Amino acid sequence: MIRMLTTLFLSVLLIVFISISVRAETQCVMKIGFEDEVPFHFQNSDGAVVGRDAEHLRQLLESVNCRANFVLMPWSRTLIGLKTGQIDMAMGASFVSKRTEYLWYSRPYKTLDHYLFVSKHDNRAKTADEFVEAGLRLGIVIGWHYTAKFRDMIEALPREQLETVETQDQLIQMLERGRIDGFLSNGFSFASSEKLTFTLQDVRSIEIDRTPLHYVMSKNNWSEDTMLPIRQKQKFLDLYE
Repeated sequence: MIRMLTTLFLSVLLIVFISISVRAETQCVMKIGFEDEVPFHFQNSDGAVVGRDAEHLRQLLESVNCRANFVLMPWSRTLIGLKTGQIDMAMGASFVSKRTEYLWYSRPYKTLDHYLFVSKHDNRAKTADEFVEAGLRLGIVIGWHYTAKFRDMIEALPREQLETVETQDQLIQMLERGRIDGFLSNGFSFASSEKLTFTLQDVRSIEIDRTPLHYVMSKNNWSEDTMLPIRQKQKFLDLYE
């Protein structure tokens, strides 16, 4: 009897061990392209990927037995990687209909207000249309994933009215020094800029739009069945609580 119970106990342990091993082996790994955008997703001084969006996605993937592998790269390269299958997922994507050819979209997980920031002493434009018509100079970041309304505004400007740089901090410094008349951003990214004397108190904001943002997944690598449980389990992040 004791021998039978011992054998049964060992058999149960073996089944549990095999089950855990199989589950570990079959856990999916999602390669996630991202760029530093404080406070949403960025590498801290220890090299860890942190931020509200990054942590939300990490927990969401764990709930469907997947692990997040974050890879730092510009948004333009992330889009190429999603299309070719070198990247599995990305965060903070606005809906673009032509990208549905190669992307699965989650439900919106947050909305983000976007503004045209100008100096508080500059009263030449009170709307985006007035800014364009007044011939004012707009600063933009190369490779930044601007929303549809932002892109419309950029395309409406003659080339000589556009100044392109690599970081938002450069735009803030250029506005402070009068080298541009405005730039496009959201309040969170602006407020998180470091070591700058020019702050939100020094600018006037012209609202452009409030954009729903999504997680996206490469159709090259994954079927819609993989996205479905993510859509079901995701929660909405209210940034304006």
